[in-house]
Amino acid sequence: MFLGRRIFRAFCSQAQYNVPIFTSSKGPHDHKHLDDVLLDQMVKGFKKAYTDKFLLDFKKVVLPAKRVRSLDDHIIGLWKQHEVAVVIEGRDEFEDIDIVLDYYQVAAVKRRICANVAPIYIRIPGHDGDIRCTLGEIIKDPKSGWPFKVTLRRYIVGRPNLLYVPIAILPNNSNAALVRGTDYDVHIEGVWINSYNATYPTKFFVDAKNLKTYRPYKLGDLQNTFPQGILLHERYKKLIHWNVATLARDEDDKFFEEAEFQRSKKDDDLLIYRKPDDEGEETLEGVMLYQKKKVTVEKTQKKRKEKSLKKKVKQANQELQKEVAAAKEAKDAAAKEAAAKK
Repeated sequence: MFLGRRIFRAFCSQAQYNVPIFTSSKGPHDHKHLDDVLLDQMVKGFKKAYTDKFLLDFKKVVLPAKRVRSLDDHIIGLWKQHEVAVVIEGRDEFEDIDIVLDYYQVAAVKRRICANVAPIYIRIPGHDGDIRCTLGEIIKDPKSGWPFKVTLRRYIVGRPNLLYVPIAILPNNSNAALVRGTDYDVHIEGVWINSYNATYPTKFFVDAKNLKTYRPYKLGDLQNTFPQGILLHERYKKLIHWNVATLARDEDDKFFEEAEFQRSKKDDDLLIYRKPDDEGEETLEGVMLYQKKKVTVEKTQKKRKEKSLKKKVKQANQELQKEVAAAKEAKDAAAKEAAAKK
């Protein structure tokens, strides 16, 4: 079995894992366990890329503000000096704070892994302590793409803090439908949450083994996996039964459903045309279906007879009208001849 290095590095870090690339000249059935080994390493790397960001990417990153924004710091002037206007949104007893950051500081924030939930510490001259924030919105110029305004949300541990966390499907080969090649659909790519903790997950995972064709993975199931101190936002209060991920119907299910439909159709045909006095075992269902079929046939025959009788009456009326018209013409002709002789 061969696993491409690019695919492997997408899930596993070489600094963390030293997993060889397996190749073998034997048949694929000789090393079935290699699939499980490689997938297990991929899952570990996939989890490491996000769930361990508390240690890897949640280290304290401090951005010193150049100055507090004044009335002279308009957008065009900041753009010429390669600076960006930043607003720390106020909440509770804190008011909005307008500051100015360097463009390269904003670009560094955008390049961070999990930048939408990673904490940012802003150091403002004249303020005591650093302000912990999360990235809110970056408004760019539609023509040049230059960010002219950035909003940050103040993060206070112990209070509800709004975060948008994406959702990912965890690789798994224990689902028989996915092994056969069935595809899955993700209907919700992320959810808004209220976090009270200092650390929180950067992604929510949906285990593929829990996906069933008859039982989709719902938003309520995802909520049950949240750690303590993390709550679903109130906007999802009435949407708790929404589908997060569903499993599409695979080819085997379609084949078996079609075969079952054809078999049941044949059975229905046999039951419909089975008479009560036929040889063999009789069933109540067969008698009822036969009687229903018999009544339907009798109604159809009656309609046909009525239709044919109406047709015959119509033909007789037409012939009678023709005879009356012919007799009238003969009488008129005879009257004309008698008048001519006189």
